Amino acid sequence: MASITITNLAALSALGGLQDATSLLQKSTSQLASGLKVARASDNPATFALSKKFEARVASLEQLETDGQIALSLTQTAEAGISTILDHLASIRVLAISSSSGSSTTADRQSNSKQVQSLLTEINSIASSTLFNSKSLLDGTFATGSSTLFFQTGPDAGNKISLNIANMNTTTLGVNAIIVSTVAGASAAITTVDAGTSKATSESGTVGALSNRLTASNSLLSSLVDTHTAAISAMVDVDFGEAIVEQARAQILQASAASALAQANLFPQSVLAALLPSIN
Repeated sequence: MASITITNLAALSALGGLQDATSLLQKSTSQLASGLKVARASDNPATFALSKKFEARVASLEQLETDGQIALSLTQTAEAGISTILDHLASIRVLAISSSSGSSTTADRQSNSKQVQSLLTEINSIASSTLFNSKSLLDGTFATGSSTLFFQTGPDAGNKISLNIANMNTTTLGVNAIIVSTVAGASAAITTVDAGTSKATSESGTVGALSNRLTASNSLLSSLVDTHTAAISAMVDVDFGEAIVEQARAQILQASAASALAQANLFPQSVLAALLPSIN
């Protein structure tokens, strides 16, 4: 076999191996430094594009988690307001029963009447002042036919639930004209309060049911964030054990290739020494 000294094929081959080993070492070192096996599109175009799509989805889901907690706080605020109104209606009923009793005096009924009027005023105050983020929840602003509260519960356009809350003032509840200063008025007041309580209870149930839906939705969103994040990790995160092994392999190949290149670079000199011994 002829020895070629002008083009050192052995050196070129060794150099190519050294470059490949160096590239492999750089890649494994970069992965260990960044913790990512796919850090840019050039690493794996398809996986990189898919991971970015998943990352966008996760960002949306995380925002929905935050919004969901805020929405739940809104409904809980409305529930608390209605609950207080129901407590006041229960107190009014007790006063009506007291006034309807033959054992109560006129003075007792007058005292009961003052307490009833105070409670009715408080109900109207709650209806007008139950606010969340500047939204008035119990004054009829979001009653059916007026306006509707919408809550985004998922990352797609159609993932919404809605809520309407009736006006919770004494007029809407039908208890604004209660009279407990007389036996007849007090007896009629019991029936009136029961009807108003039924309306308030119905609204409380509506709001409570939506709160339950929001709680379930928030739980699902949390699970989706976890599963999507796990998928992203599987796509782009480096396996440190594998990367360390690959780095060690690259270091061995680099050292071997460097040694081979050094040996290959001596070939021409060996040939020249054989052909032209006088140059040594």
